[in-house]
Amino acid sequence: MSSENVTVRYTDEDLIDFKSVIDSKLEKAMAQYQSLKEQLKDITENNTDDFAKDITDFSSIQSEIEMLNNMANHQRKYIQDLENALIRINNKSYGICVVSGELIDKKRLLAVPTTTKSVTAKTQSEMKDKMIVPKEKIRGFDDELELDDEKPVKKSEPKSPVIITKVIKKSPGTKPVSPLDDEDLDKIFSELDVIKELDEAELNIEDDDEEIGYDSEEDLDMIADEDSYDEDEDME
Repeated sequence: MSSENVTVRYTDEDLIDFKSVIDSKLEKAMAQYQSLKEQLKDITENNTDDFAKDITDFSSIQSEIEMLNNMANHQRKYIQDLENALIRINNKSYGICVVSGELIDKKRLLAVPTTTKSVTAKTQSEMKDKMIVPKEKIRGFDDELELDDEKPVKKSEPKSPVIITKVIKKSPGTKPVSPLDDEDLDKIFSELDVIKELDEAELNIEDDDEEIGYDSEEDLDMIADEDSYDEDEDME
């Protein structure tokens, strides 16, 4: 492999230039931070004095206090980032991209001395953050299978016998049958006796008709002769 002269860090002269820029920005940032703190102090102290009489709208005071607090917090973070940049200058690691390991462009460092990423690395990082979606918002088919696999398997228990019941509905028109008392039974039996007597009477009449018969053919001839004799008399 052929060795190439690759710059892995900025020179000491470059680091001195960066340090002067950072010191200047740090001084201004600290002055602005102190100014914000004084403004907050004035508002809180004069809130109960004559200052409160000039500002009748309490909500506007609260909004101003909240805005100054946000600016002070942002300025304090900026001061911390500048101090960290000075530490990297002392370590001679200032200006090296934490993602790619390459040197950050000098113009970028002069404009944003607190940066730790090159333009390319920062762009890729932002695109990656936009593409990342929380896992709970995306649930595909594979995720559902994994969730199903994680579910505890229930042991099969012996099945109890199934009892099948059949419900028979009664028609609304039917009434429940009341039990028969003694009077009802006597009435039924008396009606049955009457029916029986009528049947026996009819049987006796039929028996009488059957008893009237003719013993022989001579009797039949005699009846026939009598009938013919009666007819002759009628003709005379």
